[in-house]
Amino acid sequence: MPVSTFSEHYKKLNPEQKKAVDTIEGPVMVIAGPGTGKTQILTLRIANILKETDTSPDSILALTFTEAGVSAMRKRLVSMIGPRAYRVGIYTFHGFCNTMIGRFPSDFPRLISSDPIPEIDKILLLRELIEKKEHLKELRPFYDNFAFVKDCASAISELKREYVNPTLFKELVKKSEAEFWAREDLYNKKGPYKGAMKTEHQKMQKKIEKNKELVEVYEGYEEGIRKQKLYDYEDMIGVVVARLEEDSTILQRLQEEYHYVLADEHQDANTAQNRLLELLMDFHDNPNLFIVGDEKQAIFRFQGASLENFLYFKQKYPEATLIPLERSYRSGQIILDVAHSIITSSSQQIERVKLIASADIQNETVEVRSFSSDALESLWIARDSARKIEEGVAPEKIAVLYRVNNDAEYISRLFLQEGVPHTIESHSNVLKDPSIAQFILLLRAVSFFGEKEFLAQALHARFLKFPPLDIFKILKHCSRERIELYECIFNEKILKKIGVSNPKAVAVFAKRMARWAEAGHNDPVVEVFNLILDESGFLTFVLNSTRSVEELQKLRGLARDIEMLASGNRDYTLSDLIRHLDLLTEYGIGVTKSGGSDGVRPGVRLMTAHGSKGLEFDYVYIVGAWDTHWGNRRRMSTFSLPLAGSSEDEDEDNADERRLFYVALTRAKVGVSISYAREEVRGKERLPSQFIEEIRPDLKKERETNSFEEKITPEVFLQKRPHKQGLGVSDKEYLRELFLEQGMSVTALNNYLSCPWNFFYSNLIRIPKIPNKYMILGDVVHKALAVYFKAYAQGKPKKDILLHAFDDALERTALSGGVYRQIEEKGKKALSGWFDAYKGSWRRENNNEYRIDTTLPLPQKESRELRVRGDLDKVEIHLDGVVVVDYKTGKPKSRNHLLGKTKARGAGDYFRQLVFYKMLLDREGRYRMKEGVIDFIEPKDNGTYSMERFEITSKDVEELTQTIGNVVEEILALSFWEKRCDDKKCEYCHLREMME
Repeated sequence: MPVSTFSEHYKKLNPEQKKAVDTIEGPVMVIAGPGTGKTQILTLRIANILKETDTSPDSILALTFTEAGVSAMRKRLVSMIGPRAYRVGIYTFHGFCNTMIGRFPSDFPRLISSDPIPEIDKILLLRELIEKKEHLKELRPFYDNFAFVKDCASAISELKREYVNPTLFKELVKKSEAEFWAREDLYNKKGPYKGAMKTEHQKMQKKIEKNKELVEVYEGYEEGIRKQKLYDYEDMIGVVVARLEEDSTILQRLQEEYHYVLADEHQDANTAQNRLLELLMDFHDNPNLFIVGDEKQAIFRFQGASLENFLYFKQKYPEATLIPLERSYRSGQIILDVAHSIITSSSQQIERVKLIASADIQNETVEVRSFSSDALESLWIARDSARKIEEGVAPEKIAVLYRVNNDAEYISRLFLQEGVPHTIESHSNVLKDPSIAQFILLLRAVSFFGEKEFLAQALHARFLKFPPLDIFKILKHCSRERIELYECIFNEKILKKIGVSNPKAVAVFAKRMARWAEAGHNDPVVEVFNLILDESGFLTFVLNSTRSVEELQKLRGLARDIEMLASGNRDYTLSDLIRHLDLLTEYGIGVTKSGGSDGVRPGVRLMTAHGSKGLEFDYVYIVGAWDTHWGNRRRMSTFSLPLAGSSEDEDEDNADERRLFYVALTRAKVGVSISYAREEVRGKERLPSQFIEEIRPDLKKERETNSFEEKITPEVFLQKRPHKQGLGVSDKEYLRELFLEQGMSVTALNNYLSCPWNFFYSNLIRIPKIPNKYMILGDVVHKALAVYFKAYAQGKPKKDILLHAFDDALERTALSGGVYRQIEEKGKKALSGWFDAYKGSWRRENNNEYRIDTTLPLPQKESRELRVRGDLDKVEIHLDGVVVVDYKTGKPKSRNHLLGKTKARGAGDYFRQLVFYKMLLDREGRYRMKEGVIDFIEPKDNGTYSMERFEITSKDVEELTQTIGNVVEEILALSFWEKRCDDKKCEYCHLREMME
């Protein structure tokens, strides 16, 4: 470990922080308020454990709640201890459980052979269940049999988060019912309603009846997903916890593996997550369990988190070291005092450590403004943000925090109008994005080809670039002559006659539509999606957008969900997809974007208060701070679940809202602006949030807005929006940061050497493409081999295991129809022959799907190292070293081709892959690679199988390292921007030519 780096960071700690880092042994609870340096403490504590003990990095486990938290902790740890940081187990709770299931598949047979159920399939299953249960009175109302479907889905998710299965839930409902009937005050004892049940008890009785019916629905739902080989997201933790509770062997394995466990943001833990921590540590009377949290920031009760889970730690380990951190290194004292005044207005008994600011921030303010409308509020925020940016504040240092996702729309509208750069980071529904909606409209027109309504709407899609006047002429002609729209657009002569500016382009589009429609009825939906995405021009349209980074993330989210919806359904077609998308809209189920970090963020950041957790900014605008929106929210609940820690007490609900407001306030370093509109659109009056009134008068500055509003005329809101500003995929700084964050894999390297634009589109910005049948075949074969060799290591070498694993993996793909049968026949035939050719020759001591994540030094001018990573198919362990085996599903290649001694495309790629793996193993230091093997699963034309062995030398690694260095320099400098590859038909170079 670079001791100087550790010492440098350690010296900056205050006494309480040092105590948290130095108290290595035993249970430790750190109360870490906002800005008190908890991430720094966590990483330094891990570094200190490695420095002061002989503990292996693999024996340390750190758990948190978001991938962003995992990434932040990992990056900071890498900067302190170098490549060893990649061996420390840093996961989200779900990520850790998923890893355990992958490592020990035979211990989790239900999940390893199942797929996650999409939210819409969950709704469909519950609809089917409720439709069959005609005897249900409460959950199957006459006016709408499916009125409570979504409520049932939410309740089941909550039960699973609380680690309550159907059997336990049934017992809890019975107990609550018995307690209800045991009450002495159920009935009125006098007056006109003497003998009748009191109204408040009638409501409770109705909820108990709903719970009794929910028991039946929950039981049927669990039976249904098991039969369909599906599982819920919440099952990932629950199943692992249940398995650990019932099998002491598995539990002991994990308890002996992890000597130190650290849990971040522990106030957000739900019952299942808390139980997982408890099981991992129960092996010891005085476990090395380190938890960091803050009751004042417990804002995820809707996800099952509760203060009871956090406070339970004190009861479980009464001798634990308790360390409150009182010094904040983020906010000024005024902001901290305002936050403290609000949180101490709560009736809940929580730790009320008053934070002390570490620095005197000049001109620090907490301002309150009210406006006559939401539009004026947003306009002022947009203009005030623009003013701050002009004065030198970096846009990404400004945040607008709102209560719910839907608030983003009207705020963003005014930011766009004013030309203020911004990014929306809340989970907005991709299906509501105008561009995505237009693309889906085209998919719908293809699915219902021939229906005028959908085709007419699709013709207006901006990415098709048909002039509106041309579309008007076509529609008018069809109406006047009473001919079908599709007949008209096919006929180039008619189009020319009626004055369409480019009749050939319209006719070509019509022919493509017909071809897409045919594919939509016959081919897997994933292939239809890729086909229309490529040929319609929509992908090029997205890439040329000034907000292309965000647009690509949305398109990737749509592609991800389409693949998930189609997985496991052999007969899934485009019409099925359209039906599913309609149901998503009907039930308010959103599609979220996919893509992770945006790298650099050049705009004001718009997000929910929940989403801001763990972040910090110079200036924060808290918007929409009116009563019942922020605080005193009326919670409509169908069920009253009999769970520990759950309550319908309005005071407790408002305590949740209070903590959320506290979190929003404490994101700011320098200034906070709290605002609200006094009237809604329909003229109804609004009151300020209760939390505004609870701020001490001497701590807030009430600002008048009349002078601002008097200058604004209605015409301001009718102005034409300027060109959208945002982050594009050609932004140099963004691409640089994105590359350094992703690092380099051998696939990315080979793609770059083949064609820099292949690397750019496939590996760097990752254009959304659902895997085609050949990629799926390779993936399925690799999954089958991994399952087989794990069984082989346990002495079960039957061919049936291999072929069954192939069938199981293939069934869970998005392939359908004839393509499915083609891949099924091809894959099973190849695997069967390959098995017969090599049966009994494999070594039992092996590591399957061995993942390495480490670093390489970057050029001298760079201050950080390059992340390099790889997934090795199989590592065979011998006494004198390891043999790395890589399986290939394509046609066998000659040895000269593998070594790069031919001019064929891709020559040398496979050998380079083996060299890359040796470089990774050398950097990791765990194994010494003595040999690399390329094993072809498909036979040659003569029916024989091919396997090539190579000895990889240190010189090979040196040459590869030099190649990587050269490639990295080109990527960081973007010197490939005007390059093209030698292949005249290269789809990636063509895509580059289409970029503006």
